[in-house]
Amino acid sequence: MYRLSHKVPGRARRNWEKSAKAAREGRVEAVRELLDEAIEADPEFADALHARGVIALQAQEVSIARELLTRAAVLDNANAEYQADAAVATYLAEASLQAETMARSAIRMDPENPTAHYILGPSLLRQGKRGA
Repeated sequence: MYRLSHKVPGRARRNWEKSAKAAREGRVEAVRELLDEAIEADPEFADALHARGVIALQAQEVSIARELLTRAAVLDNANAEYQADAAVATYLAEASLQAETMARSAIRMDPENPTAHYILGPSLLRQGKRGA
């Protein structure tokens, strides 16, 4: 529903598309800048928030990644990939109960989602739980 109702402004979409090209070329700093500009143009652009959050996660900027990935997951709450990636960042931020909730949500949407299954186990173990 989100994807059908949210209209991304042209500037945000162009910067997002340019960021994809920069990523294919391995220009990580350009990708960051372009995604930041896309988010500035449209703070509710879930695809840009997600992509920027993944880059933050890869750079081990856990608090930034958690914020961006959670925002993307909340905006596009029917996207299992976004839920699973937000669960990873949330787990790394030491919030296992919330990570479990997000991982379970992703699994309900996509029972085969490998990221969600991967992070569910450690989230449960960190809480002292021994079963799915």
